[in-house]
Amino acid sequence: MLHLLQKTLLVAVFVHHSMHAYDFLLEGKAAYFLPTGDLFKKIYHNGGGIYGSEFTARIWRQLYGFASADFFSKQGFSPIVLTPTTVHMQQIGIGLKYLHDCSWGDLYLGLGALPTHIKTIDCSPYVVRKHTKWGCGGVLKAGIYVNLCEYLFLDLFLDYSFATISFCSRKTVPTIPHDAHVSGCWFGAGFGFRFSN
Repeated sequence: MLHLLQKTLLVAVFVHHSMHAYDFLLEGKAAYFLPTGDLFKKIYHNGGGIYGSEFTARIWRQLYGFASADFFSKQGFSPIVLTPTTVHMQQIGIGLKYLHDCSWGDLYLGLGALPTHIKTIDCSPYVVRKHTKWGCGGVLKAGIYVNLCEYLFLDLFLDYSFATISFCSRKTVPTIPHDAHVSGCWFGAGFGFRFSN
C-alpha cells in the first residue's frame, strides 16, 4: 500500500510540474523569400517579402512544437509573351524545434511539414487565366531567440522550404502548365511575446 501511494505521489508531482512548466512564444515575422526554382526566379525577379506569424510551445524539456502561417505575393511577367502574371502563396507550417538555452536567449533547429497553397493569375490569352492548387512540402528552421526583456524577444532566423506543386495539363489552351517549384530560402526577423515560468 505504501509503495502504491509513493507511485501515485510521484505521478501527481510530475503532472503538476508539467502543467506549470509552460513556455509559449507568439511572434509576427517578416523575411525575404529567395526562390531556388529557375522559372520562378525568371518570372518573379528573385523573390520578395514574405510575412506571417508563428506560435511555439514547449512539449518536453528542450523539445517544442510550432505552428506557423505565412503569405507571399508578387507580380511578374510571363516569359516569351511578357504578359503580367501574379502569384499568391500561402504556407502553413507544423513541426518540432529543439531549443538550446544560452545566457542571452535560445538557439534553435526545427523541422516540419509545409502544406502550401498557390494561386496564379495570368493576363495572357494563351494560358489558363487562373490556377489554384494545394501541395505539401517541408521546412528546415534555424535561428536565435534573443531576449529583449522578461516578456519580449527578437527572432533572427534562416529557413529553407521545399515544395513542388503539380499542375495537370488542360487541353482548352495551346500551352502546357509547368509544375510550380516554390522551394527557397527565407532570412528575416520576428518580434514577439514569451510567456514562461
